[in-house]
Amino acid sequence: MPSDHEQPAAHRHPHPYAGRWIARIRWQIVGQGGTPRQALAAAYASRFKEQPILSYIPFERLMAFHPIVFEIQ
Repeated sequence: MPSDHEQPAAHRHPHPYAGRWIARIRWQIVGQGGTPRQALAAAYASRFKEQPILSYIPFERLMAFHPIVFEIQ
């Protein structure tokens, strides 16, 4: 059982682009934004001759609850 100071791995190191759209060329992220249009605009601002691929990075968990909630169940 985790102690009071330990957190699940998803809470310690969340993905830096969770809930965001990213634009990448090959495997390099060249733009990000809250919408696909924003991510594309950021990508074209830096790499206007190349065609980026858009991806959405979902959150690890949809809802995060305090550990006390699971103790109450």
